[in-house]
Amino acid sequence: MTYKQPLIVWMIVFLLASSFAGTSVKAEEDKETAAIIYMTNDGDMQNDVYFLDALLSAVVKEVDLYAASEVQPGDLRKYEVILFVGAEEGRVPEIVQEEIAGFSGELLAFGHNAEQLSPFAEWKFIGEEIIRTVGGEPLEQAKLATQVISPAGSIVLAEGLSLDKQLPYISKKGSVTYVATSFFGPIETLVLSRSLFTMLDMKTPGTHPAFIGLEGISPISDAVLVLETGMYLADREIPFFMVVSPFYADTDISSNKELVHVLQELQKNGGTVVVETSFTGGLPPLKEQTFYSSDAEYESDRNERQDTETAGIHAELSRSIEALTDLGLYPIAAKEPKVQMSSTEYQALSSSFTSLFGESVHTPAFISKPNLLAGMAHYPNTLGHVDSALPDPLQEVRTSLSRLRTIPGSVISGMYDPSEGAENLTKLVQLMESVPNMEWLQYKQTEQTVQTERVTIFQTADDLVVQSTMTKTRLLYERVIGNPFNTFLWIIAGVVIGFLIAFLLYVVSLRFKLKKRLFKEREHIG
Repeated sequence: MTYKQPLIVWMIVFLLASSFAGTSVKAEEDKETAAIIYMTNDGDMQNDVYFLDALLSAVVKEVDLYAASEVQPGDLRKYEVILFVGAEEGRVPEIVQEEIAGFSGELLAFGHNAEQLSPFAEWKFIGEEIIRTVGGEPLEQAKLATQVISPAGSIVLAEGLSLDKQLPYISKKGSVTYVATSFFGPIETLVLSRSLFTMLDMKTPGTHPAFIGLEGISPISDAVLVLETGMYLADREIPFFMVVSPFYADTDISSNKELVHVLQELQKNGGTVVVETSFTGGLPPLKEQTFYSSDAEYESDRNERQDTETAGIHAELSRSIEALTDLGLYPIAAKEPKVQMSSTEYQALSSSFTSLFGESVHTPAFISKPNLLAGMAHYPNTLGHVDSALPDPLQEVRTSLSRLRTIPGSVISGMYDPSEGAENLTKLVQLMESVPNMEWLQYKQTEQTVQTERVTIFQTADDLVVQSTMTKTRLLYERVIGNPFNTFLWIIAGVVIGFLIAFLLYVVSLRFKLKKRLFKEREHIG
C-alpha cells in the first residue's frame, strides 16, 4: 500500500499545477464576447460610447450595445467582458444590478453610478475633482473626474492630477476596473488605449502593424510625382495604398492617360487602390419632431430622407468603383469622405466595401470593427499628415509617433501627398521604421470584397477576382448623361472641327481644280 502514497501525492501536485497553468493560459486568451451598457440623459448613444465600442472591437470579436433601460434578465450571461458607462447620474435599473452582481468576467465601469454595482461594494466614491492632466499628459481643458479610493490590493494604471494631489484615473482589482470619467478627449483615449490589455487581462501584442498611403491622387495629379513616390515604396518592397479620387470638378481620371498608366504599374508593384469619393447628401436638416402633426408623419419624412440619402450614396459609390474598374484599377477599400459621418452613410458604404480607411472621430489607434461601421473593418490614419508649410514638415508625425510607441499593438500609419515629392516621404518611412517591432501590414493577403450592381471584386490571400457586366457602350452613354455640359462642348468642338475639315477639303479641291484648269489652258495655248 505504501507505494501508492507517493503516486497519489504526485497526481495531486500534477493536477494543481495543471489547474494553475490552465488559469494562466486562460487569462491570456482572446476575449470573444463583450457588452457595453450605457446610461445617458436621453438613452441614446453618445460619441464616447461609440469610441468605447470601437476600442473594444479592436480586441474582442463580438461587441453588443445596450441602453441600461433595455437590459432583460439573462441578457448579460453570455459575455466575457462588460463595460458599464455612466454618462449621467441616475438609478441603475434593478435588472442591470442583478445581472452584474452575478457576473464573473472582466467588468469595467466608467464615470457615474458605479457605486450602485455590487462588485464595487469595497470601493469608496468620494466626489468629483477637477483634473488637469491624465497619465502624465496635459488635458486640452480641465474636467471633472470621480475621486475614488480603491480597496487594498488594487493597482492604479493611470493617475489624474488636480491642483494639489494625484487621483486614480484608472484603477483595477482582480477582474474589476474603474475609470474616473465617461467623456474622452484625445488624451483620455490615449491613456485608455495604453491600459486596454491590462484592463481586460489580455496578452499584450508584441508588434505594431504599419501601413502607408499616397493620398490626394486625382485627375489633375502629376503622374511623374505619383510614379516617383510610388516606386520609392515599391523598390523598398513596402506595401502601400493609393487613395484615388476618379473625379475632380468636371474631369474624370480617364482623361489623364499618363496617370492611369502610372497607377496601373504601381498596382502591379505592390500598390493597393483605395477609392475616395464624396457625398454631402444635399438635403436640409430634418425638422424638429414637434413641427410634425404626428409621430407617423415624422417617421415617414425621416425614412424618406434616409432612402433618398442612401440612393445618392450608392449611385456615387457605384460611379467611382466602376470608373476605376473600367481602367484596370481595382479598388479594394474606401476612404472616409469626411470625419463625422452618420449611421446611414456608414450603412450605405458597407453595402459596397468591407474595409474603410480614414480619421473618424470615434477611431482608436487600432484596426477595429465597431457596430457603427455595419460590418466594415476600420484602418485608422494615426500619424496625421506631412505639412511642408511648417519649418519641420514632420512635426505632427513626430508628436503622434512618440505617443503611439507607448500603446501596445497600436497601428503606425500615415498618408502622404505625392505632390510633396519623395524627400519627405523618405523621412516619414525612416521614422515609421524606427519603431521597435513595427511590421508592414500585408493588406493584399487579407480577404476583401467590393461590389456594385455590375462589378464585384474579391481579394483573397492568393488571388484577385474581378467580375463585371459593364459594357463600353453603356459606360459611354452614362458619361454623356452624367456630364451633359462637357458633352455639349465636345459636340460644338466636333461641329467646328467638322466645318474646318470641310473648309480645308473645299480649299484643296478648288486649288486642285484651278491647277487642272490652268494645265488644260497651257496645253490649249501650246
